[in-house]
Amino acid sequence: MIKRGVRLLLVRDADGHIVGLITSRDIEGEKPKRILAKAGGVWTDLLVADIMTLKPKLDVLLMTDVSDARVGHVIATLRQVNRQHAMVVDTDPNSGKLAVRGIFSLSQIGLLLGLDIDPAHHPTTYADLEDAGIDQADAGS
Repeated sequence: MIKRGVRLLLVRDADGHIVGLITSRDIEGEKPKRILAKAGGVWTDLLVADIMTLKPKLDVLLMTDVSDARVGHVIATLRQVNRQHAMVVDTDPNSGKLAVRGIFSLSQIGLLLGLDIDPAHHPTTYADLEDAGIDQADAGS
């Protein structure tokens, strides 16, 4: 993940179905330490399945809710839930099941807008937001 500059990976089962995801926060955070403290072992004993977020526990955004949203609304939503990423889903017309349509990433949004967006803080000056075309009300500040 570090080599590729990726902070989130989708986890698929043998049939190619998404079963969850794993983030750099999952790997670098407290979860692995808690698991190892409880069960014993060393880092190399951990499996992705041990620390990933399972599909039923994922917070998702509906395509119908974000298709007309402003970028500032997406930033505000991600900050509100203290997340770096949000998966966007809608109903597949062929199967009737939820299908992943995309993923929002605060770091990618920041890169595209030339902003340093911290998910936990209101990081930016009004001038920075204005330069990026985001007004203060949209960004949740």
